Amino acid sequence: MKIKKTNEKKQGLKNCLQKDDRKWKEGNHKYLSELQLFFDRVEEIKDLHLKQDIISQMLQCDKALTEIAEEMFYYYYEQGYQKAKEE
Repeated sequence: MKIKKTNEKKQGLKNCLQKDDRKWKEGNHKYLSELQLFFDRVEEIKDLHLKQDIISQMLQCDKALTEIAEEMFYYYYEQGYQKAKEE
């Protein structure tokens, strides 16, 4: 029973994060500015294979950091939920 409730809460938070379509990240002006600077600099690379490798690796890093951030959101959500439940 407790596992089911925990899974439901986790799924609810995941749905919320997906529903917002990662606006928390993609709406961040600093993130977008840094991303634009990255692409501006990569655009100057003449070697197409190297350019593609660099972009691919950066996108993999971005994806990993996004997943880590979402896991942290869930963790702190759970902490807040437990603290509120205790009070």
